[in-house]
Amino acid sequence: MKVFFLSLIMFPLLVVPLLSFAQTDTPSIFSGINIWAGAYCGSSSTIALDQGPQGPCDFCDAIIIASNIMRYAFDLIFFVLFPIFFAWGGIQYMTSAGNPGKIKSAKQILISTIVGLVIAASAWLVIGLIFNVLGGFSGNTFSISPWKTINCQ
Repeated sequence: MKVFFLSLIMFPLLVVPLLSFAQTDTPSIFSGINIWAGAYCGSSSTIALDQGPQGPCDFCDAIIIASNIMRYAFDLIFFVLFPIFFAWGGIQYMTSAGNPGKIKSAKQILISTIVGLVIAASAWLVIGLIFNVLGGFSGNTFSISPWKTINCQ
Protein backbone atom coordinates (compact mmCIF):
# COMPACT_ATOMS: atom_id res chain seq x y z
CA MET A 1 0.00 0.00 0.00
CA LYS A 2 2.92 2.34 0.74
CA VAL A 3 4.27 1.85 -2.80
CA PHE A 4 0.91 2.80 -4.25
CA PHE A 5 0.73 6.04 -2.27
CA LEU A 6 4.39 6.75 -2.96
CA SER A 7 3.74 6.33 -6.68
CA LEU A 8 0.72 8.66 -6.44
CA ILE A 9 3.00 11.28 -4.92
CA MET A 10 5.98 10.69 -7.22
CA PHE A 11 4.10 10.65 -10.53
CA PRO A 12 2.98 14.32 -10.38
CA LEU A 13 6.44 15.32 -9.19
CA LEU A 14 7.91 13.70 -12.27
CA VAL A 15 5.30 14.96 -14.74
CA VAL A 16 4.88 18.60 -13.66
CA PRO A 17 8.44 19.63 -14.63
CA LEU A 18 7.81 18.21 -18.10
CA LEU A 19 5.02 20.73 -18.58
CA SER A 20 7.57 23.54 -18.47
CA PHE A 21 9.19 22.02 -21.57
CA ALA A 22 5.92 21.81 -23.48
CA GLN A 23 6.94 24.59 -25.90
CA THR A 24 10.39 23.94 -27.27
CA ASP A 25 12.31 24.42 -30.49
CA THR A 26 14.42 21.31 -30.03
CA PRO A 27 13.60 18.25 -32.10
CA SER A 28 11.20 15.84 -30.48
CA ILE A 29 10.07 12.33 -31.26
CA PHE A 30 6.56 13.73 -31.73
CA SER A 31 7.51 16.25 -34.45
CA GLY A 32 9.30 13.90 -36.86
CA ILE A 33 12.69 12.35 -36.43
CA ASN A 34 15.47 14.45 -37.94
CA ILE A 35 18.82 13.32 -36.61
CA TRP A 36 20.49 15.92 -38.86
CA ALA A 37 18.85 18.93 -37.15
CA GLY A 38 21.47 21.54 -36.31
CA ALA A 39 24.28 19.85 -38.27
CA TYR A 40 25.82 21.46 -41.34
CA CYS A 41 27.96 18.67 -42.85
CA GLY A 42 29.47 20.62 -45.72
CA SER A 43 26.54 22.95 -46.49
CA SER A 44 25.93 26.57 -45.56
CA SER A 45 22.66 25.86 -43.74
CA THR A 46 21.45 23.13 -41.43
CA ILE A 47 20.31 19.87 -42.97
CA ALA A 48 16.57 19.60 -43.60
CA LEU A 49 14.43 16.60 -42.68
CA ASP A 50 14.14 15.38 -46.29
CA GLN A 51 17.85 15.56 -47.21
CA GLY A 52 21.05 13.99 -46.02
CA PRO A 53 24.49 15.49 -45.59
CA GLN A 54 25.87 17.41 -48.58
CA GLY A 55 29.50 16.90 -47.66
CA PRO A 56 31.78 15.50 -44.98
CA CYS A 57 30.76 15.96 -41.36
CA ASP A 58 33.29 17.26 -38.86
CA PHE A 59 33.61 16.46 -35.15
CA CYS A 60 31.08 19.11 -34.14
CA ASP A 61 28.50 17.74 -36.58
CA ALA A 62 29.05 14.25 -35.19
CA ILE A 63 28.43 15.54 -31.65
CA ILE A 64 25.20 17.27 -32.77
CA ILE A 65 23.96 14.15 -34.60
CA ALA A 66 24.78 11.92 -31.59
CA SER A 67 22.99 14.41 -29.32
CA ASN A 68 19.90 14.28 -31.55
CA ILE A 69 19.90 10.47 -31.48
CA MET A 70 20.26 10.58 -27.69
CA ARG A 71 17.39 13.06 -27.42
CA TYR A 72 15.08 10.81 -29.47
CA ALA A 73 16.02 7.74 -27.42
CA PHE A 74 15.30 9.54 -24.16
CA ASP A 75 12.04 10.96 -25.53
CA LEU A 76 11.03 7.38 -26.24
CA ILE A 77 11.97 6.31 -22.71
CA PHE A 78 10.40 9.25 -20.86
CA PHE A 79 7.23 9.77 -22.89
CA VAL A 80 6.38 6.28 -24.15
CA LEU A 81 8.00 3.45 -22.20
CA PHE A 82 7.85 4.91 -18.68
CA PRO A 83 4.11 5.73 -18.78
CA ILE A 84 3.31 2.31 -20.28
CA PHE A 85 5.22 0.37 -17.62
CA PHE A 86 3.99 2.63 -14.81
CA ALA A 87 0.38 2.16 -15.93
CA TRP A 88 0.91 -1.58 -16.30
CA GLY A 89 2.23 -1.81 -12.72
CA GLY A 90 -0.71 0.26 -11.47
CA ILE A 91 -3.23 -1.90 -13.31
CA GLN A 92 -1.60 -5.05 -11.94
CA TYR A 93 -1.77 -3.59 -8.43
CA MET A 94 -5.42 -2.59 -8.73
CA THR A 95 -6.50 -5.92 -10.17
CA SER A 96 -4.54 -8.05 -7.68
CA ALA A 97 -7.67 -8.54 -5.54
CA GLY A 98 -5.63 -8.94 -2.37
CA ASN A 99 -3.48 -11.78 -3.76
CA PRO A 100 -0.07 -11.32 -2.06
CA GLY A 101 1.82 -12.78 -5.03
CA LYS A 102 0.20 -10.43 -7.51
CA ILE A 103 0.68 -7.44 -5.17
CA LYS A 104 4.37 -8.27 -4.83
CA SER A 105 4.71 -8.59 -8.60
CA ALA A 106 2.93 -5.26 -9.17
CA LYS A 107 5.13 -3.52 -6.58
CA GLN A 108 8.22 -4.93 -8.27
CA ILE A 109 7.04 -3.59 -11.64
CA LEU A 110 6.45 -0.12 -10.16
CA ILE A 111 9.77 -0.07 -8.30
CA SER A 112 11.68 -1.30 -11.36
CA THR A 113 9.98 1.35 -13.50
CA ILE A 114 10.91 4.17 -11.12
CA VAL A 115 14.48 2.89 -10.74
CA GLY A 116 14.77 2.65 -14.52
CA LEU A 117 13.51 6.21 -14.88
CA VAL A 118 16.06 7.46 -12.35
CA ILE A 119 18.86 5.62 -14.17
CA ALA A 120 17.71 6.99 -17.55
CA ALA A 121 17.46 10.54 -16.18
CA SER A 122 20.93 10.27 -14.67
CA ALA A 123 22.33 8.98 -17.96
CA TRP A 124 20.60 11.85 -19.78
CA LEU A 125 22.26 14.38 -17.49
CA VAL A 126 25.73 12.83 -17.73
CA ILE A 127 25.66 12.29 -21.50
CA GLY A 128 24.22 15.79 -22.05
CA LEU A 129 27.05 17.28 -20.00
CA ILE A 130 29.66 15.28 -21.92
CA PHE A 131 28.22 16.38 -25.28
CA ASN A 132 28.08 19.98 -24.05
CA VAL A 133 31.71 19.92 -22.99
CA LEU A 134 32.85 18.20 -26.20
CA GLY A 135 30.86 20.67 -28.28
CA GLY A 136 32.42 23.61 -26.43
CA PHE A 137 35.82 23.28 -28.08
CA SER A 138 36.30 25.61 -31.03
CA GLY A 139 39.87 25.85 -32.21
CA ASN A 140 41.97 26.89 -29.22
CA THR A 141 39.08 28.33 -27.23
CA PHE A 142 36.55 26.63 -24.99
CA SER A 143 33.11 27.83 -23.97
CA ILE A 144 30.19 25.99 -22.40
CA SER A 145 26.78 26.73 -23.87
CA PRO A 146 23.52 26.82 -21.94
CA TRP A 147 22.25 23.42 -20.87
CA LYS A 148 21.26 21.05 -23.72
CA THR A 149 22.63 23.47 -26.34
CA ILE A 150 25.60 22.44 -28.43
CA ASN A 151 27.12 25.50 -30.05
CA CYS A 152 30.35 24.80 -31.87
CA GLN A 153 31.30 26.70 -34.97
